Amino acid sequence: MVSLYLFAIVVVLFMVWRVLSPGDVRLNRVYLSRYLKDGDGNGPRKLSVKRIPVVIPAGQPEEKVCYHVEASFADGSHQQLTAQVFYPLEALQMERDKQRKPLVTDDLNPTSQLSGSPSTPHSDEIDKLKEDPLKEINEEYRIVEQKTGLLQAEIEQLRLLNQYTDFFPKFINHDVKKHITLMGAVGATRLDDLLNQKNVQEGTILLRGVVENLARFHKEGQIIADNLLPGMSHNEELIRSQISGALQGFVLAGVDLSEVDIHEAIDAARVLIDISTAEVGPKLMDASPRAFFSHLGVVRPLDFGRVRSDISAIDVVELLCDPSTGISPEAEMQLYEHYSNTRFEGVEEQALQLQILLRLGIYYRMVLSGFLVMHLMSLAKPESRQRPALEIKYWTPAALPRAVESLKFFLAQDPELARLHALLAPKLDELAKYK
Repeated sequence: MVSLYLFAIVVVLFMVWRVLSPGDVRLNRVYLSRYLKDGDGNGPRKLSVKRIPVVIPAGQPEEKVCYHVEASFADGSHQQLTAQVFYPLEALQMERDKQRKPLVTDDLNPTSQLSGSPSTPHSDEIDKLKEDPLKEINEEYRIVEQKTGLLQAEIEQLRLLNQYTDFFPKFINHDVKKHITLMGAVGATRLDDLLNQKNVQEGTILLRGVVENLARFHKEGQIIADNLLPGMSHNEELIRSQISGALQGFVLAGVDLSEVDIHEAIDAARVLIDISTAEVGPKLMDASPRAFFSHLGVVRPLDFGRVRSDISAIDVVELLCDPSTGISPEAEMQLYEHYSNTRFEGVEEQALQLQILLRLGIYYRMVLSGFLVMHLMSLAKPESRQRPALEIKYWTPAALPRAVESLKFFLAQDPELARLHALLAPKLDELAKYK
């Protein structure tokens, strides 16, 4: 009897360790010693595995979990890498958790044991399994096969990117059976957090380096734009609808904008909508500081799988407009110029490309201001007990007036947007006062 109690305690302790462990148990010394060796060919003596704080929107399954691995060797040397572990059944598990329904093939997903899902299905679920015992197993294997195929395509995209740019982590190995991808280290420090640990001058210098690397990536990657995985891109209809949606958001925040005002503003924003014809090339799915990580002074994005062909310059706009940067409009202008000088050096239409970039910034600022105020409104609702869809660390009430001031600054710089500036300036002053 005592031995049974001891066995039960060991099992409980093991499960607690599994839950609290920051890394996947398969990322151990035995496994990683195949890829991490010192000068004598020996594997690591000690491993440190730290979860990388990748942002996941509220309610979305965390199918890809990334870890920063540090290995120490007997000869005193150290090596680091990034490990991405893919859990293809995570979305299905989330859906079944809502129905209190466990996976049949739990062994395919190492996180399934941590999900807290019940081990015994309800009686009606047992009846369904009796009717067709292979139905759910077939569903799971179908999903695994489908998502594994997409993952493999993303891995091939990383290999392709590595051929033309060093902007992304270097591919090391992909374990098809375990769904583990090993890459060069990107670190576990997010750029938005790093920027807020520095003063404004230090942050601006850091951003200058990221902007320069973005420009080079866009320039070098132009040749592979047509070979990237398919995806949605910015067009006239999308840009128009986003500007309209932002103005509607202003109205919900109490800004005095009539339907006539909104139609007039959209008409005055014609040159912004026309930027849908801007040069297309490789573009990150998320280029905000939340999507970049710093390691040994080098800042890199981690989301290689969702790089698509789109208006490349939106990347630098998304980076610099984010509230976490804390930079002034004047500093932002200088960084746009640095991007333009790096990417379009020697190009006859460099001045035109800079103008397009600044207009992309105005368009994005309008949309961002709309998202910001909607985000603040969702936080202000005491009856809402759910996490907001846009739970973003540095999107605070102080971020809205800064975004509005920057928008007004850049609007005033463009003579072709004088009418839009005249229409929106007093309305933006109202918006900046939203609490």
